[in-house]
Formats: sequence, structure tokens, C-alpha cells
Amino acid sequence: MNCFKRRRSPVGMDAQLTTEDKDTAEGPRDTEKGLNIIDRKKIQSNRTSEHRETVYRTASVESCKTENEKMYRKTGTVDRLRGNRDASGVDEPNLVSHLPDVVVQSDHQRPLPYQITNQAVLLFLNISGLNALCETYSHAVKTGIEQLTETINSYTSALVSEILSYDGDILKFTEYGILSMWSVHSFPLVTQTVENVIQCARDIQSKHGTQTTSDGVTLKVKIGIAAGEVQILIIGNDDERSYVEVGRGIEGVIEAMNMCESGGDVVLAPSAWIHCHSSRNTDHVEMHDTRFVKVTRLYARPSLGYRTTAVTRCTENPDLSFRDLAAPSTTILDHAAGKIVASSGKKSLQEGDGKQMNKCGLQNTTATHFSRLKLFIAKPVLQRIDDDECLSEMRRVTMLFVRFGVDRNVTKYCYRLLTQRCYEVICTKAKRMRGCMNKIFASDEGCPVFMVTFGLPGYEHENDSADALDCAYEIYTELNEIVRLKQTSVAVTTGPTYCGIVGHSRRHEYTVIGRPASMGPRLVKHYRGKVTCDDATFCNSNLNETYFIAQEPKEMNGLQVEIVREYRPRINSND
Repeated sequence: MNCFKRRRSPVGMDAQLTTEDKDTAEGPRDTEKGLNIIDRKKIQSNRTSEHRETVYRTASVESCKTENEKMYRKTGTVDRLRGNRDASGVDEPNLVSHLPDVVVQSDHQRPLPYQITNQAVLLFLNISGLNALCETYSHAVKTGIEQLTETINSYTSALVSEILSYDGDILKFTEYGILSMWSVHSFPLVTQTVENVIQCARDIQSKHGTQTTSDGVTLKVKIGIAAGEVQILIIGNDDERSYVEVGRGIEGVIEAMNMCESGGDVVLAPSAWIHCHSSRNTDHVEMHDTRFVKVTRLYARPSLGYRTTAVTRCTENPDLSFRDLAAPSTTILDHAAGKIVASSGKKSLQEGDGKQMNKCGLQNTTATHFSRLKLFIAKPVLQRIDDDECLSEMRRVTMLFVRFGVDRNVTKYCYRLLTQRCYEVICTKAKRMRGCMNKIFASDEGCPVFMVTFGLPGYEHENDSADALDCAYEIYTELNEIVRLKQTSVAVTTGPTYCGIVGHSRRHEYTVIGRPASMGPRLVKHYRGKVTCDDATFCNSNLNETYFIAQEPKEMNGLQVEIVREYRPRINSND
């Protein structure tokens, strides 16, 4: 029997926090003060944080079986906590489906910023052909968007369904594809988890690897797999929050995906392949001059099943899913109720009073938990859900992308504070210009990329392109003043995009797909240390032409790009 666990309690996650996390959990909230404190720290603390020993929890087949049984026994209680599925507005089921399990189950009462550390196997699924699909349907206003939504979600839903059926936690949907994670709770389970993920990837490729739509657009899938440590950074403020995945595991899985030569490939990074002890279990090809391996087939060992009994049960009964178990764990609720009773100051309570206080504590904790989860969802999306309006549409938007590097010798705590500080700068500038923080995702070099969208429903402005360029330059100027940041790059793109819900009914996100969304990350990668824009942004901004400097054309991952310009509004001091 397979030993994979689908869910983890937030307390279990907290148990894996580094010493550095525990020491700073109640530390200074002010980012600038925190950075100043770091400057005075000795090099010993840096060495301690960099050479942390990871503590694994042991697991067994019977413990996994018991855990699955417990989860299903809790389903009835969780359904009551989540409320009615058919209710309008942003209720818990709608909320939970927009976020990964690792975020939903985290304790969001901790001071920001903080991180969740996992040892995991990761799968990055890249879908090619989505931009061409959006362009095909962009001309038909009503019927086009309905067909486009149905085509995108019928395909992505099938992909997500496969990942969920193999116990994967979908971390994020991006314009590139889907990033998923399988947490590993003990070292002996890494090999089995890697094989589980490989089988999931091969199933996806055999069933959905290549698909041609009714309009003749071919969608293809490339998959990278890696293993390693993953840190989920939780950043934000009392008004909005976000999360970003960083760590060697993330860098490895992106690199593995980039090593794919064509659609249908499944490539393993060295960090994952090293756990495949017997090459006889796979048909594989070693990629030229690298340690990456392309796996074409996995032979299942007779003694191991790849899907847990619980997952098989979910597949057979669509109404019962692990997504139903995403309310705060009983451990968090009991802990909160215990705090309430303890803080009452009474040494003895009658049994009836104690139960009543516990009940109130559970209700208040649940409400607080879900109210904080709302902060992770963009306000235009929340508003449309509240108004019961359609979330999927073709819109002309302007997108702003920010990428920066961080000195390699900084501690993980310092890295969190720097990311938090950058988030504060970007959000403050974007909010003033009616831009909305959409996502933060990791680039191929591990650098976080912040994506801000201008022109979303209810946030349109007369000239979003000009506003985005001014916002970009202000962000660029202020980030360059932050010590330990290097090569801040900002890009602005404009054009028609698909803005809507992408994924499965159990796990989906509001995502922007289209040429502007694909071009932005390429611009910040290839034109570093500048504020750049595409030709559409330049033409729509109606700004002084002397503010723009044409750049040398570059090949950007096969994407055909027109003129790229650097935006420097102060280059003409007489204007």
C-alpha cells in the first residue's frame, strides 16, 4: 500500500520550522528595523541558518492508513464548517479552491513575513499553445469567450484531475502552466514519492500530452520533475497578502522543464533521478552533456500501488474530495479554544461554561482563519464573486512585471524581509495607480517575479499604459535604493488577454493568459537593470517619444517580439 499523505496539519508544518523561524516569529514587524538588526548580526548566525539540519518525521504504511481514515471521519464536521456550497458570495468552498493546501492549512495568525518549509517532490507542467488559442478566439466577443473558456478549462481540468488523483498539491497556475508539490515527511519515502510523481507525469502525457482543439490549435505538455527543499514565503499586510515559492526544489523543477526538448517529454532533474535507485524500473534517456534524464516509461513494482486508497475513493465518488478537508485542522481549533479558556483567568469552570467557551472559540477561530484567506485573493476577483458576475472574459489589460536578484550570502530571514519590503513598495505604488497584484512566481533562476495587472474589472483607468509606465519607473527607482538588491528589472506589456478562472472545480485560480502575460517575464530576463516596454504599451501611452530608447532585438525563447524600448522619463530634463 502506498504511504503518501495528502494533508498535513498546520501544527505539523510548524514543527518543521527552522530555529531561525522560531526565533523570528515574534520578531520585529517593521521591515526596515529588521534589516538594520541583520546588519549587526555576526556571521555565526548566517552559518547557522545556512547549515540547518532538516528533521524528518518517520512514517509507516499503517500510520498513513490511520491518517486517511481520520480524514474521512472528519469530513462531516468540515462540511458543516465550510457551509453551503450553493450559497452566493465568497464562502469557504469558493475560497479554498483558489488556494493551495499548504497555504490553506497554515496558521495565519503568525506575524508577517513568515515561511513554511517542506521537503518535497515537485512537478512543473508547461502547456504550449494557450497564446495561440487566445488569439484565435479574441475576435468573437461573446461566443468566442464562451468557447475559449470551455476549451481551456476542459483541458486544464483534466490535467488538474490527474494531479489531484495522485495526491498532489497544486501550488500555482501561471501563464506557463501548473506547479505542483508532493510533501515528503520522512527520507525513506522520497524514492516512493518520486516514482509516484513520475507515474502521474506519464499518465498525463499518455492521456492529455497532445490535444488538438476544434479550431485546429494544438496544445502540448512538457513536464519537469525535481526534489528538494521548498520554502513558501507568506508576505503582505492587513489589507492583502500573497505567497511565493522559492528554494532549490523550485529552481530544479523549472530547470528540468526547460530541458524538455518537445511536447510529451518528462524530464527529471538530478535531485529527483538520484532517488531512482534501480534504472531497471524505467525506460530513460540521459540528456546530452547533463545529468538530466528523460523518462519514457515507468514499470510499476508489483508490491507498490501508486494511488492511496483514499484518493481512489475520491476518484470513484466525485462529491467526496480532499478539498472538503481544507478547513482549519482540529489541532488549530483546539489550540485556539484552549487559549480562550486559559485567558479567562478562572482556575475552575463548570463543564457547561467550558463547552460554551470552546464552541465560541472554535467559531471565532474558523471565521478569523477564512477572513485571512480572503486576503490572498485579488479584490476584483472577490468583488465579482460577491456580485455573482462572470469571471471569464477577454480584456485589454496592461501588465507590469518586476524581477530582482538578491545577494547569495544573505540569510533566509533576511531574504524574507527583503521580499516583504519589495512587496510593500510594489503594492503601494500599484495601488495608487489602480493596479492589482495578481501573482508572484519564481523565475528560471529562482528570482521572484511580481506581476501587477492594470485594467481589471472595476479598476480601469483612462490610460492604463501611461499609468503603468509611471508606476514601473517609481518602483524601479525605489527598489534600487534597497541594499542587497541587485539588477532590478521592470517590464510593461499591453494587449488582449484571457482573464478568468483556470483549472478544476476543486482547485483553480484567476489567471491572465495571452501574449502580454508571456512577454513580460521574458523582457525582465533579457533586458536587466532597466524599465522596458513593448510596442503596444509605447503606442497606447501617448507619452513623449524622447522618454523611450529603442533596444537591440534579442531572441527570447522563440517568441517573436517587435520593438522593445527602455522607458527613461527623466532623460530629457528640458521637457
